[in-house]
Amino acid sequence: MISAALILGCTATTATRYEGLLDELSIPASWELVHAEIVPPDGSGGCLQIATNCPSVSRYYLVDDQPIETYRQATRVLQTAGFVIEQEFDPECDAPPSNPACALRAVVEREFVRLSVYHVGQDSGEGLDLAEDGRTLLRITASAK
Repeated sequence: MISAALILGCTATTATRYEGLLDELSIPASWELVHAEIVPPDGSGGCLQIATNCPSVSRYYLVDDQPIETYRQATRVLQTAGFVIEQEFDPECDAPPSNPACALRAVVEREFVRLSVYHVGQDSGEGLDLAEDGRTLLRITASAK
């Protein structure tokens, strides 16, 4: 019998796996890590098991560059680590201000990364209040595919 956790995309894998995955990325020294968030496999901590993959790890960075340059650099970081870009959303970073400027989904083996680059001075919309004037916020989230 297949467990409900597998059907919903959540496995017994711990978030440590995804922390390690993000640790292996060659993050530029100029990116400032401003927040990290771990969603455990049990779905506590804000994970909607039906709509999201659990567990997951998100890291938020502030970058002193325009969204398009941040996006290009982040894409290279993922590709260098062996990720294949599966889908891009507004790759020219010209999405309306109500959305992230640009985003993508990338995969490597069974691992999945979502990357969102926000407009200069724009917050992620998650109530974290991380944005700063003149800087670009970037979120990288790793989870099961």
